[in-house]
Amino acid sequence: MRVAPLAALALFLAAPAFADDALPKDATVLHLTQEARREVTRDRLTVTMRTEANAPDPHTAQDTVNRRMAAALDLAKSVESVKARTGYYYTNRISQAGASPEYVASETIELSGEKFDELLVLAGKLERQELLMSGMHFNVRPETLRKFQDELSAEALKLLGERARIVASALDMHVVRYRDVSVGNAQEPGNFQPVMAAAAGGGATRFAAPAAEAGEATVSLTVTADIVLLPGN
Repeated sequence: MRVAPLAALALFLAAPAFADDALPKDATVLHLTQEARREVTRDRLTVTMRTEANAPDPHTAQDTVNRRMAAALDLAKSVESVKARTGYYYTNRISQAGASPEYVASETIELSGEKFDELLVLAGKLERQELLMSGMHFNVRPETLRKFQDELSAEALKLLGERARIVASALDMHVVRYRDVSVGNAQEPGNFQPVMAAAAGGGATRFAAPAAEAGEATVSLTVTADIVLLPGN
């Protein structure tokens, strides 16, 4: 029978009550941490691209970047499944003192979505518009994490209870109650997949859309508890 997380927690806490400062002298407080994991397919892709321009003066470099980014945003907005937002923008002088002035301007755009094929095709089109690939990574959407959270909570609490009984038995003791229980949230570790920008040369028509594979992420949830043990089985 599957025990719901809140029901499991209620079972843990339902035990003889006594104040922490009134624990029996022969009581032992056991601290346990337990993790539950699931392999979950990553369901969101984020691509970061940038446009750069060099010019003898900063205004010309910025104007080129601004025009390219405006066109990139127009194209991105035409793909309903993709969310776009601009990011870092900077202008710097890159020429040495005494040399002819040269400036570089750059701006980034972040594209994200759940329809990977459409997003990658868009990225390929933007590369043909002189944008460069800066990075790409997959992750699990928060909505998906929440779907697994109850299941992982129940599993972690069940495993923690089993461990507590095993430890208590090994010490010739028994579990009296769970004094403190903390249940974390489902989360995934960061998992970035770097990509190489397409090499320049040979004409824009030779650019192909980036290729990528989402793979799976290890989603985990951790529970901790302080458990009161007393001698005897």
